[in-house]
Amino acid sequence: MTRRKLSRAFKIEDVRSVTDRGVAVAQAARDRDVAESVLWRWMKGVDGHASGCVSRERADTV
Repeated sequence: MTRRKLSRAFKIEDVRSVTDRGVAVAQAARDRDVAESVLWRWMKGVDGHASGCVSRERADTV
């Protein structure tokens, strides 16, 4: 199995589906075929609690 390289836009869309639209993390992860733990990591990165895919400033500009 090869690792997928997901774009920043893909990650931001996933995070926004949870934060802006109120979709459950588990459901968003299933819908986009990513691990729930990965989506949580991306969300923490946007909130600034851990290193993740994007900063809040960059998420707002995409």
